[in-house]
Amino acid sequence: HNFSFFFNKKKKNYELAIKYGKIEVKIHDSLKINNKQYANALYNLVKFYTTKNDFDNGIKYHKKAIQSNSYPLRKAQSYCYIGSIYFKKGEYYKSNNHYLKGIPLLEKYASKKNLIAHCTDFTATCIKIKTKESIEIGLYYLKKADSIIQNSPTLNIDNRTIYSINVVIANLYSL
Repeated sequence: HNFSFFFNKKKKNYELAIKYGKIEVKIHDSLKINNKQYANALYNLVKFYTTKNDFDNGIKYHKKAIQSNSYPLRKAQSYCYIGSIYFKKGEYYKSNNHYLKGIPLLEKYASKKNLIAHCTDFTATCIKIKTKESIEIGLYYLKKADSIIQNSPTLNIDNRTIYSINVVIANLYSL
């Protein structure tokens, strides 16, 4: 974990970060170790791939993380990040399906800020699908994010985020 993370954060050398990240995952696989470090190794490997816009490998390792780990927060984040990757690829229905698996887990296990971020990202997918049902789902999750912000003044959410959420809510009502 330290080597791959070092090459990512300190050196910005994603090829080496991927190389050492894959070695780390391979070691865990060969030793059949499925612990928090393994979950983090998979999660970080995905970050390295997606930073390089290698979305197919990002999806591959997120799916491996979902199947192999028992850490609900990482599983939830992986579902949502797969949703984000599919959004970038223009595959909005696949994006939708993965967000709908991840966000309910985030509601239980993630920080409020993390949940707000994924709710707002998910709404972009709902807008692209542009059906009555998807718009209603987008509104539901944006209102949930807004409610969390309104009821948690200590979160220190910046005004730009609050403004953006409210503008998107207004725009969804106009569709």
